[in-house]
Amino acid sequence: DHKQLRPTTAVFKLAQDYNFDISLFERMVKNGMHCQTLQVQHRMRPEIAQLIVPAIYPVLHNHESVQKYSRILGLVKSVYFITHNHLEEEVIDTQSRRNRHEGKYLIALARYLVLQGYSPEQITILTTYSGQLFYLKSEQKNHHILKNVRISVVDNFQGEENDIILLSLVRSNPQANIGFLKTDNRVCVALSRAKKGLYIVGNMDNLTESSTIWPTIKETLVSQEALGTHLTLRCQIHTTQFTRVGAAEDFHSVPEGGCSLMCGANMPCGHVCNSICHILNREHTDYKCMERCERSPLKCPMEHDCEKLCWENCGECMIRVSKELPCGHTRELRCFMDPSTYKCPEMIVVELPDCGHEVEKPCHHDLTTYPCNHPCENRLPCGHSCEGNCHLRTDPDHIEFKCSKPCAKKNMGCSENHMCQKLCFLPCGDCLIEVKKKLPGCDHLHKVPCSSDPSEIVCQKRCTKYLDCGHPCPRKCNEPCGGCPVKVTKVVPECGHQLILMCSELPLQSRCRGSCLKMLKCGHQCDTLCCFPCTSKCKVMVPCITKPACCHAVMVPCFKQDLLMDPYNVELLSFCQVPCGTQLECGHRCQGTCGECLQGRIHKACVEKCGKTLICGHRCNIPCSESCPPCNRKCNLYRCKHSRCNEKCGEPCTPCKEFCDWECEHQRCTRRCHEICDRQPCQEPCKRRLKCGHPCIGFCGETCPKLCRVCDKDQVTEIFFGQEDEDDARFVYLEDCKHIFESRGLEEWMKLSDGEIRTKVCPKCTTPITKTQRYMNIVKQVYNDVNAVKRKVFGFDTIDASIDKRVRVMNLLTQLTSTQYDYSKDSDLYRLLYNKLEGRLKGIRSKRRNKPSAMEIETLRVQIEVLCEIHKMVNGSELNAEPRAKLITRMDVLLIVLLRRQDKISNQEVEDIKLELMRFHRITQILRLESEFAFRANTLNHEITTPHQDACRIAYSIDKYTPEIDQDLRQALERFKAALNSAVKIIDKERKEIVTAIGMKQGHWYKCPNGHPYVITECGGAMVVGKCNECGADIGGSNHRLLSSNQLASEMDGAARPAWPR
Repeated sequence: DHKQLRPTTAVFKLAQDYNFDISLFERMVKNGMHCQTLQVQHRMRPEIAQLIVPAIYPVLHNHESVQKYSRILGLVKSVYFITHNHLEEEVIDTQSRRNRHEGKYLIALARYLVLQGYSPEQITILTTYSGQLFYLKSEQKNHHILKNVRISVVDNFQGEENDIILLSLVRSNPQANIGFLKTDNRVCVALSRAKKGLYIVGNMDNLTESSTIWPTIKETLVSQEALGTHLTLRCQIHTTQFTRVGAAEDFHSVPEGGCSLMCGANMPCGHVCNSICHILNREHTDYKCMERCERSPLKCPMEHDCEKLCWENCGECMIRVSKELPCGHTRELRCFMDPSTYKCPEMIVVELPDCGHEVEKPCHHDLTTYPCNHPCENRLPCGHSCEGNCHLRTDPDHIEFKCSKPCAKKNMGCSENHMCQKLCFLPCGDCLIEVKKKLPGCDHLHKVPCSSDPSEIVCQKRCTKYLDCGHPCPRKCNEPCGGCPVKVTKVVPECGHQLILMCSELPLQSRCRGSCLKMLKCGHQCDTLCCFPCTSKCKVMVPCITKPACCHAVMVPCFKQDLLMDPYNVELLSFCQVPCGTQLECGHRCQGTCGECLQGRIHKACVEKCGKTLICGHRCNIPCSESCPPCNRKCNLYRCKHSRCNEKCGEPCTPCKEFCDWECEHQRCTRRCHEICDRQPCQEPCKRRLKCGHPCIGFCGETCPKLCRVCDKDQVTEIFFGQEDEDDARFVYLEDCKHIFESRGLEEWMKLSDGEIRTKVCPKCTTPITKTQRYMNIVKQVYNDVNAVKRKVFGFDTIDASIDKRVRVMNLLTQLTSTQYDYSKDSDLYRLLYNKLEGRLKGIRSKRRNKPSAMEIETLRVQIEVLCEIHKMVNGSELNAEPRAKLITRMDVLLIVLLRRQDKISNQEVEDIKLELMRFHRITQILRLESEFAFRANTLNHEITTPHQDACRIAYSIDKYTPEIDQDLRQALERFKAALNSAVKIIDKERKEIVTAIGMKQGHWYKCPNGHPYVITECGGAMVVGKCNECGADIGGSNHRLLSSNQLASEMDGAARPAWPR
């Protein structure tokens, strides 16, 4: 059957341009190929089949089985089209459509059909739009009997069928636009699902105007008299009663599915049904008759009339009658009650057989078991009188009775004759009444239980004795005296300081917190506390003996005065406090000192306040830099009626995705809140009245200005833009600052632009305009421009930028991890910087709302790359102890520079650090050459030391490093390396083999004045003067004394001292 729905394509353009929605079977039919098509239908009653023949199918025969269908109960027609002109609605959330009139009508019709006796499973409601589907399901929830009625869209019901189909076509509009209802396939499916009954609701005028198929269907409906504005209902009980329904409200006249007449049927009880006509429960089996019962209760000997309603069970006869009881008394009882089983409540006076007392008891109660209520007159064994009633029958001798009166005996062990405080039946115990007793050891009075022994009590009172110092004892009476806590002034014998101590404490110097009064060897006073040993490192700043390479006078700590003898010493240069004053690239003068700026090689970051106006309108409040970082204040750029941005001002805002609520009676915006509105500001005057009764001076749909043109004339006509005093002037109320402006002037003001991206502000008070709906398109445009800049700053200017940023962070973390090395024994600064960078990167990776800017990422990248370069240079150098210490010192200088940079680093700082890295690389090369055996073996060789000193002079210079200086240093290093290569040709492997072959312990190897090694055997002390085999210089010595021109060759065997003297 090629007339059903076509296949659905994922790309609509393919179906439109290349006919991808045409099936192979349909192509065969259209191309005239031999194939079998549908000729006989077995589903629909003939009236339904006529709707699609010949409108859709040229020929379609009815099988004889469909001729036997009975008509639909309660309706005149089994096929009917109810036409109307109620307009459709657009559902914004789903971009679909719905028609409330059709939805309510079909739900009411479905309910009516269920009341006719049809099961909900026999009825299906179809619709052509998903918006109508949701509306029908929401209405279905209000009717429990429709719970199992299926509701579906036509496309999802292809290939299925049901006895009764209710079809909602939805489309009804002035433009007669019927959408895909003009598609033959979809109409064919919609009209061919029903077996016995089909009821359609739609706008036939729209359908016939915009389609070629619906006029043919209309002709068929007219010929069947199945088209109209009202559907005719017929009561199954009163067949002459007809009801015409054109709207859902019309079904209220047949609430039970019948008609508006009374039921009037005879019920099984004999009464007539007074309910409105109903189709269901015609046997009235579940009906409750509310008439008075006319029967007599069963087993009623007097045949009284039943007092209940007809539907209730008569039960026992409840009428009260007077009856004589077996005891002779007369009582009013229910008719059904037996007098022989009734307990007579009449009170009578009798004499009890056991005690002989007269008591009043109920007539029905047994005399032998009735309790006596006379008081007991017998005395108890304890001497108290019994408080109970006469109990001669149960406990005549009070064996089980417990006396609950207070005990009349004295307490055990009581020295004061105190009476027992317990109840009489309880055993008496020790006397617990507190009394004052004197303790035997100290004569203190203590409150203790009366039965307590004073000699066993430990006195907790304060001691009354005086100590040897004259102060009262602070301890308890039971403790040994001592530990005087009184604060007194004592003199420390060693230093003479006075201390405030407890009287019992000794004035030891270790307790003294005064300043030490002793003089150090250098002549300065010790700066430690008296309780500590005097320091060996005097920190008094004194003029340095050595003039640093920067030629400034430097103050250094006293203890370092003799240690900092090298003018190029890094630590000595760091003490220089002369202001730098160099003009930086940002235009400001450097505020650092000569030492902080490394003598101008890497300047301290500029601390001048920036003060530039940021893109968001705030002023930059951080120290100067070439590019300002994102604003860290709270965002106030764009606040709508739904919510506000909770990000920092410099971070990209998350746009509001709620629907825009800007509307008036003339226009309405249909876009999302963050999008540019698709409506223009309404120019119609506002129709509202102010509190004073005068008309509003604002525009339709806008917030009304608070001022009146009549009552506040002076304020309203105050000239600002120039047109305020015109009679037809309209005004706008700014919600952010509460000011009111003439609309034309304010509109021109809002359109003014000098090319800069900035927020629009009030002309009077410069408050940012963010809430006034009339100018929100301008505000949103500025917001979009500002947000675009923010996204670029944060690296979000591409679709996958946020993902790329996370990837960059992960790559940086991997790169940083590769530099992990245990420098704790060499440099604490390296570990500190590594941990700081690692913590920052892991925080960015793990915290979802942590949004670093592109500047922060770039700063981290620079710091990590520098750290990687340093790690590569230091870790790749095999240096001896002394050269390695020099290298770590130079490394720490660079690490200090990186540590004092936080979230940003300027271009000037990057360039300075790059140049110092080049210097550091050359210094690494120098120290690597110094660690070679050839250099250590020729420290007295001028051919080696001269190029070495030339290279060191350039490398350790305090001048700013440049590519030209780097070129000179590279040439000097080449000369130094060439000189080493021409010296003694010995490699480490050969050196180790030689030392092993000689077999002497450490300290036996020495070298001549020109660095040539030799060995002294036996004790290792020089006893003979000889000649060097290489250069002829004197070697050795006499009387265990080495020649002054010779040295220990520690580079041969690693000895720290000669073997002699031991």
